[in-house]
Amino acid sequence: MKKLLITSILACSLLSILPASQAADKPTEETPPKTKAAGRLQFHGTVSAIDKTAKTIALEENGKSRTFQVTSATRIHKDAKPATLDEVAVGESARGTYHDKEGKLELSTLRVGKTGKPEKGPEEKPAK
Repeated sequence: MKKLLITSILACSLLSILPASQAADKPTEETPPKTKAAGRLQFHGTVSAIDKTAKTIALEENGKSRTFQVTSATRIHKDAKPATLDEVAVGESARGTYHDKEGKLELSTLRVGKTGKPEKGPEEKPAK
């Protein structure tokens, strides 16, 4: 009787484990890879062209040129002061952030000219 009881308990436990292991072996449906939410990306370069009617700015960085779209939400600063697209000039150093929206590079912030941080010059030593 003991042998029959032990055999039946082992058989039940094996049968309960078998479906769980088979479920783990089955490949699940392919889920599309998760795409990272479009966050702000940074850029730094030189303004190479400005199209004020199309509201675009071309920037050259490391020998490559990219065109960015200026939107109504774009914050533009020149020499650390608020500015407009009309105040931006070709040849100025530019940096800022943008969003890649379906292949279109939309500017979030654009900073041209000075950063507003004081440049470090030779330090003066106090007189003794």
